[in-house]
Amino acid sequence: MASLLLRGNAWGVITARAGAGLLPSQVDLVHPDRVAVVTNGDGTQTIRIGGEPYNRADLFHVKAFPWPGSLLGLSPIAYAREAIGLGLGAEKYGARLFGDSAIPSGVLTSDQRIDQATAEHLKARWQQKHKGKRDIAVLGDGAKFQPITISPDEAQFIQTQKFSVATICRFYGVPPEMMAGETAGHEAYTSPEMRGTDFLTFTLRPWLYRVERAVSGLLPSTQRAKFNAGAMVRATLLDRYQAHKLGIEAGWLLRSEVRELEDRPPIAGIDDRPPEPPEGAVA
Repeated sequence: MASLLLRGNAWGVITARAGAGLLPSQVDLVHPDRVAVVTNGDGTQTIRIGGEPYNRADLFHVKAFPWPGSLLGLSPIAYAREAIGLGLGAEKYGARLFGDSAIPSGVLTSDQRIDQATAEHLKARWQQKHKGKRDIAVLGDGAKFQPITISPDEAQFIQTQKFSVATICRFYGVPPEMMAGETAGHEAYTSPEMRGTDFLTFTLRPWLYRVERAVSGLLPSTQRAKFNAGAMVRATLLDRYQAHKLGIEAGWLLRSEVRELEDRPPIAGIDDRPPEPPEGAVA
């Protein structure tokens, strides 16, 4: 997952094979930065790990975001590089905006014609009388003073900083509040259990599917790999027990399986017990 999230590609070398058809039995992952894909003059591609060429059939490869015409996948950051550049640009803009002394504190205007000498004279008089003071300003010759402040639109870069955090979280599908960002409207009132379910469904599940599909390709055609994603959601004790009860009553979950899920020791013959009567029924 570190390779997929940071580099967009997870590479492994098949170091052992066994079974019918000599299916892979061991894969050693390698650092993605050690892998280089070189395009030859005839258009073919050669994969090198640490400078040594490898046959594609001897490698295990998982892509984060496939790109048409490319053997390599893109990481979430690379896939959204332009949007990340917006956040970086906002930081640079803010630094220039508040660090640059080119923004004047105000403007002296006049309805009369002012030459260079008169302008310098008015400026010098203003600075001499009012610089660093909160005195009453008295102007002549039709001159007016207009203060300059940062417009709300230009000051939006502050909120753009927060938007940058939210954007990066969106690239990875992570709720912003998990990264000290702002909680979106109605989601602020959801329970931790619901947020955990959403995190599993919308954030983890797409990545788990990529890994499941890649690992299933190493197995016989009659087998497939699948994560036990339900174990990643820690429901409340009452909700968990109610789910177990529904599964047992429906007949697709055994009592022994429930005890195993709850990390309890097995009980001999527990599955042979008659089902309990529904609530309110006469035994």
